[in-house]
Amino acid sequence: MEHTYKHFPIIICGAGTVGLMLAAELAFRNQKVLLIEKSPHLNDHPRANAVANRSMEYFRRLGIAKSIQDAGIPPDSPADYYWISHFKGNLIHKLSLPASKKMANDKTDIENFPEEFTWSPYLKTITGQNELEKIMLNHLNENNNVEIKFDHELINFNEDDDNKINLEIRNKNEILHYSTNYLMACDGGKSLIREKLNIPLKGRANISNFISIYFHSKKFMELHDFGPANIYFPLKNDMAGFILNWDTGTTFTYHLIIDKDIDPHSVDVRRALTKVVGSEIDDLEIISVQPWNAHALVADKYQSNNIFLLGDAAHLFTPTGGFGMNTGISDAVDLAWKIEAVKSGWANPDLLKTYEEERRPIGIRNTNEAANCFDELKKVMIYGDEIDGKSEES
Repeated sequence: MEHTYKHFPIIICGAGTVGLMLAAELAFRNQKVLLIEKSPHLNDHPRANAVANRSMEYFRRLGIAKSIQDAGIPPDSPADYYWISHFKGNLIHKLSLPASKKMANDKTDIENFPEEFTWSPYLKTITGQNELEKIMLNHLNENNNVEIKFDHELINFNEDDDNKINLEIRNKNEILHYSTNYLMACDGGKSLIREKLNIPLKGRANISNFISIYFHSKKFMELHDFGPANIYFPLKNDMAGFILNWDTGTTFTYHLIIDKDIDPHSVDVRRALTKVVGSEIDDLEIISVQPWNAHALVADKYQSNNIFLLGDAAHLFTPTGGFGMNTGISDAVDLAWKIEAVKSGWANPDLLKTYEEERRPIGIRNTNEAANCFDELKKVMIYGDEIDGKSEES
């Protein structure tokens, strides 16, 4: 049966951070884009927490850096990191970085830090990925070069003899037909596009399993003696993981490491929070819970003709170090200017081959670095119970 295909020069599949960034960069370069997302809305559960300095410089160019800063931890808040046995236990180590306001306005307090801390007006901006994506979506909604469709799921695609890519997209009970010159796979770790292209992932899979508990409590900071922090790392074995702060100390996510044979849906999340804090949290509000797995995987290829893999479709990270989302953002920036160059006629189509040549080695390097950071953290967690105890000398 013949179908009439609605044509868009560029179609992006997936409206996570990387898909939104790619759309924003292409729109910035006056390219027409269709962005589709199978979910009915953005993911409201925060995941990544650190927007790297280079990413913030990209957002500054788009005019949204200030909004991103304002949506996260206040710029004058301490940028501290605590490694603790648990919240009624011992402080093992504390790391303090300059507050972002100091980075921008007054560098006198960073004399004892490496010179590279002065190379950018940004260090790490601690803003939840969910808040970041809302700001990016609002930015795109004001741009006539981008059309965004939620509740639109890619179910099949093929390349025809005219170098066009034909897509079948499900919108509720309706099948829609689109065609494009460039298909961008920003459809996550379980990418349909990558799987249909038979591109394998290589590296370390299922390094660790987590359950992420997004919660709110105005009393949380009163229940322990540690100060405000960007991240707390509880190390005691049955509480091991990390707790991310999203504001002034009232909203957090607890990423609890769980055994690989445990059904994450069976975890009593209230009990887990009571355990790590060491007491009941009277005003505890569980906002949402999402399980996830940590990997260090990179796709064998980032490109098949005019189909490109970006973000989690191309590489899957452990969260340690804040590499994953930021690597994907730079994937988008790298590919966008090359697409514009080819479509505008001032570059040969072979330029597009340099996307994989440049970005895949970075994906391999960064996934390995993130995994090494996690391995080092996990080594300490093995001794979490001993760390919590008191020595004979004490």
